[in-house]
Amino acid sequence: MNALNDAADAGDIIHRGLHTTTNNQGTGTPSSVIKPAPNVRMPDPMFSTFLKELLVFPEELLEASKSMVEALRKKWMLKGIAFADGLKELCERPLSDGEMVACIQWWINTSQQNPNRIDDVRREMLSATVLTVGSPGDGNEPITLSGGIQTFLNARNIFIPTDGPLPDHLLPMGVSRRFDPTQLQKYLQWRE
Repeated sequence: MNALNDAADAGDIIHRGLHTTTNNQGTGTPSSVIKPAPNVRMPDPMFSTFLKELLVFPEELLEASKSMVEALRKKWMLKGIAFADGLKELCERPLSDGEMVACIQWWINTSQQNPNRIDDVRREMLSATVLTVGSPGDGNEPITLSGGIQTFLNARNIFIPTDGPLPDHLLPMGVSRRFDPTQLQKYLQWRE
């Protein structure tokens, strides 16, 4: 198959995808979902679990659009997800418990792979992150600013009741119980 056929096939798939998207949403036109390539990022499964608003090239179109994606990447018009992209979204919306777990797991992996300037970046990430506890959107969920978190409870060593009032600087149990306490101490500098 030549590049012209690849482009035509990819164009057909994209057109059908945009048509389906706008029909399923019930509003808008395909132009409401078309964005400039420099604003779209390559998909990354590590980020997809907590960055929900970031414009990402649809994974299901990668194979059909291989030559177009490659051309856009060579021209730096389609890039991978950068820390600044994540930081922007973290500043714009609160994370659920599950999203916060995924964000912390990403942070731990990043810290292990690239320990340079880690303290400054950690502070920036935590000051941008807001966590909602409970059912997001019901209006009753408490909000925790991650920059204010200083401590966590080790599920193995709990000697205080967790159903009563707890300090604002405590990481919610729904998040902390998913991690090895040594990871929270080492990579986030929170105390038990």
